[in-house]
Amino acid sequence: MDYELLANGKIQVGGVAPRFTCNSTKDEINIDENSNNWLVLFSYKEDFYSLATSEMILLEKNRYMFDELHSDIIAMSTGNLLSHFAWINDIYRNTGIKIDFPIIEDTIGEACRKYGMISRIDNSNVVLSNVVIIDENRIIRAILQYSPNIERNIYEILRIIKSVQQK
Repeated sequence: MDYELLANGKIQVGGVAPRFTCNSTKDEINIDENSNNWLVLFSYKEDFYSLATSEMILLEKNRYMFDELHSDIIAMSTGNLLSHFAWINDIYRNTGIKIDFPIIEDTIGEACRKYGMISRIDNSNVVLSNVVIIDENRIIRAILQYSPNIERNIYEILRIIKSVQQK
């Protein structure tokens, strides 16, 4: 294990995506064994956080556009599967929308730290609202970082994927 990477999350555009294997709401996720699709890693603060809930709903409603770009969404936070499933069920009960992309279980934050998704401010360990776009060769093509209280624009993420896929 690369402990410096784990501690500092020093990823960069053009670099190789760090490996991880985690359980998820859709079986085990192994970043090296994923299909030949692009990956969109989408981190969020915590389950049941209102902003994260609205983003998950928007992602699911627009997932067909990601599918058209051969891009798989993987949501990331430091929650456990029990909490993730409760949250998914709550969203379905309240909206009728079934979140069908995987949400990984990363209770100690290992995968989130590898990707620089944990805040370094005041040792808060809050998961930031990041987006990391990874191509089919596991090269990082874009990194977007936001404070957890800023909603991300799903259409901007799609625009970035289209743009980097054309090059």
